[in-house]
Amino acid sequence: SAVSQPHAGPSHAAQEHGSRRDSQFALDPNNPYSPCDRFADPYADSCWLFQAFVILRNGDFDPAGAFRMCDAAPRGWVGRCYEGVGLQLTGVFQRDDSWIIEQCATGQPELAPRCAAGATVALTAMDWSGTRAAGFCAASPVAWKAPCYRAAATMLAVFASPVRQAEVCGSIEGKYAEACRQGAALDSPA
Repeated sequence: SAVSQPHAGPSHAAQEHGSRRDSQFALDPNNPYSPCDRFADPYADSCWLFQAFVILRNGDFDPAGAFRMCDAAPRGWVGRCYEGVGLQLTGVFQRDDSWIIEQCATGQPELAPRCAAGATVALTAMDWSGTRAAGFCAASPVAWKAPCYRAAATMLAVFASPVRQAEVCGSIEGKYAEACRQGAALDSPA
């Protein structure tokens, strides 16, 4: 009986290395928006959340500099880039609410709520109960609160049961409870 030998030639995966598919994911060190500037939906939306890490790393994690880079982002991705900066700063540094708020405030004031929304993604991933994100939103400036609670609840919907989501939304500042319920896709209260 013959013993089968492993194929000695390059594997299909190895043959693809260096292909166009691989190169579309490669970072261009001269382009701070690479590779996200090469993607269209549905991939671009997710890509920009993580592109912020590249932008932050290339700028020594200076949030003001990262927001300036986001301000020049292509094809209307400025807001998503701000969300990415909030996500990345919060996840990498894991500091308190006042620090996160201070960092988000270094960009365009009208886009700071997008940064706060991104921060809630990291906060909810760190604390699946929703308590940490809800506390951050409560501490945020008034103009940031509704988008913050909405984003936190959207993320909480990934980790918590509808019962827990309703508990969290029921425990936050009254006039922002509806934004929370919208984010969690809970039925509006009767």
